[in-house]
Amino acid sequence: LGSLTTHSDRFAVLLQREDDRVRAGAEAADTVTLVGGHDQEDSSMAFAPLVLAIVIGAIVGVCRGGHVAALSDVRFASLSLVVMAVISSVAVEHLDLPAPGWIALGSLAMALAFAFRNIRLAGMAVVSVGIIANLAPIVLNGATPVRPEALVEAGMVDAADLDRVTLSGPYELSDADTSLASLGDTIPLSFAKQVVSFGDLIILVGIADVLANLLAGVGGQPSR
Repeated sequence: LGSLTTHSDRFAVLLQREDDRVRAGAEAADTVTLVGGHDQEDSSMAFAPLVLAIVIGAIVGVCRGGHVAALSDVRFASLSLVVMAVISSVAVEHLDLPAPGWIALGSLAMALAFAFRNIRLAGMAVVSVGIIANLAPIVLNGATPVRPEALVEAGMVDAADLDRVTLSGPYELSDADTSLASLGDTIPLSFAKQVVSFGDLIILVGIADVLANLLAGVGGQPSR
């Protein structure tokens, strides 16, 4: 009888473990994972805001009498900084890297250093302000806060699925304890299925301004 009881107990433990594994698998399958303010399943519009800023900047520059040939005379200082910033930013969003918040912070710091090195270019000061605005919430929270409701407004998730959403990379859902949540990703762009920050919008305006001025031959040369 004792042997039967022991076997019964072991069988019950095995069943419980299997039930736990099934439950854990179901919970994982029931989780909606997003890369911050971007839709993983539809990345075709990920760069739409940047492309739009470039197009607007080019149109404004040409309308001011500028021409594409003017760009051949442009020499950026410390170009390697922005190259490394872009590479690290893409890597931390799409690869499972340790300490993603610190990597994102380093990426923005390099972008800011590039902007400062080229601050004499008309419009680069605007880019710098946008980068600083994006840096602030990461410094205070260790990640970029994302407004949950904005994900719904951008068409990335359904309202009923918000409690199942998790964010990968250097992002976290904002709550009552989040510092400077208003400077996080709070603005939904439904046409691009993403959420951006005020800092992102400032950067995009700055990029358009820099390009328009370069095409029109307006603004100084970068620092050497």
